[in-house]
Amino acid sequence: MTEKFTLRDILVYTLLGLIVLFFSYLYYPCKITCIVKDSKDYSDLTVLLLIPICYLIGHILMSLDDLIFNGFLLRLFPKSNPLKNKWWKFYNFLFFGYRNIGIRNKEEITNEIFLKTCDKLIQENKYEKAEYYQVMSDLFKGIFLIIFLSIVFDFLQWKFELWKLILISLIWYRAKMFSAYYVRMIKRNI
Repeated sequence: MTEKFTLRDILVYTLLGLIVLFFSYLYYPCKITCIVKDSKDYSDLTVLLLIPICYLIGHILMSLDDLIFNGFLLRLFPKSNPLKNKWWKFYNFLFFGYRNIGIRNKEEITNEIFLKTCDKLIQENKYEKAEYYQVMSDLFKGIFLIIFLSIVFDFLQWKFELWKLILISLIWYRAKMFSAYYVRMIKRNI
């Protein structure tokens, strides 16, 4: 059980923290460079501190993801059929089309049935492959949020960078694929 959490922690939270630091460098290169220069003499200590700091930043980012997508934006999720309104269809596609909840809604799988099936698979020790897809989905959802926030930050500064739009499209697609694999693996056992 601890091996699963270690994989998730390293792959998702720590890597997301490193990506946040990379994007921070894009906006504040002088400050990041000064920090690196100041910590050059304490390289061992810096590496020892960098890993838990990135891990913590990754957790904060995923908390922000929950707050934005499972809190604020989910409340705007239409209760009626979103296919009748083109705005809601685009909204659902953009913000929930790559997430488990969007794919479950498209497949018409209720939250209660989905969670009961997950619990059953965990008890039967058949959840490992589905969990891998869930971990990868979380990783790409976090990267999507980082790039999305970067684009919003650029927009507020009246900047536009095409490479970020291309990258966010690719990341969105990968997140959707991993979420779809995860939902399909659970759906087979319903």
